[in-house]
Amino acid sequence: VSTQSTWEAKVDQREAKRKSAGEPLKKTSSKKRDKVKKKKPVPTKRNVQKWGQRAKSRSLEAPLAEQLSTGNGRILARISSSPGQVGRADGYLLEGAELDFYSKKLEKKKKK
Repeated sequence: VSTQSTWEAKVDQREAKRKSAGEPLKKTSSKKRDKVKKKKPVPTKRNVQKWGQRAKSRSLEAPLAEQLSTGNGRILARISSSPGQVGRADGYLLEGAELDFYSKKLEKKKKK
């Protein structure tokens, strides 16, 4: 009967694989990783052209543009994911009738 935990066994397996492949057992330090700068991908001419064409036809609804222009950094959104133990929240920006509904609701709440 082995006294190793499953985690320790996995670590031992990884080290054995690295050793057999001739790789060093220790990973590079974070200082060395920080020195190696990753290059940002350069957009192609075709992509820049596509983005330009899309930007011409793009427009924001007036209420949404108003939220962005007020400068307080708040945009109404709704969380669509159900609560759980993961700690991740997915959602979307409110637009159209849904935005009107919730903005009226907030105004009523502020008056009270």
